[in-house]
Amino acid sequence: MGVSWADAPDGATAHALPAGVTSQQCWSHGIKRWNARLAYTECRRIYNGRTQSSIGMRVMNLGSTACVRGVGKIGDSPRTAGTRVKVSICRPMVWSSWKISGWWNGNDAYEYL
Repeated sequence: MGVSWADAPDGATAHALPAGVTSQQCWSHGIKRWNARLAYTECRRIYNGRTQSSIGMRVMNLGSTACVRGVGKIGDSPRTAGTRVKVSICRPMVWSSWKISGWWNGNDAYEYL
């Protein structure tokens, strides 16, 4: 089973922006380790003059005997960011379900595997 980040949810949409949102952008990336993969989509928007971020993520266990976990934090710095999404899976070679944080105040998102 190949590992592909192409299965990430669409980040940028052609839909009209919600009221109060003046800009929004999204991008997808992945983190690779010997025992696991993390795929994520990170979005940032300006909502009523305030920067907000959102994370969607999922993980794959590459055959490790332990469960693998991903954590997404949102805030203005790694030290002060709050945990907004967690995802895990124990079964090998299967992607977990996507988990989405929703929108939180903060100008950056931080993903950990």
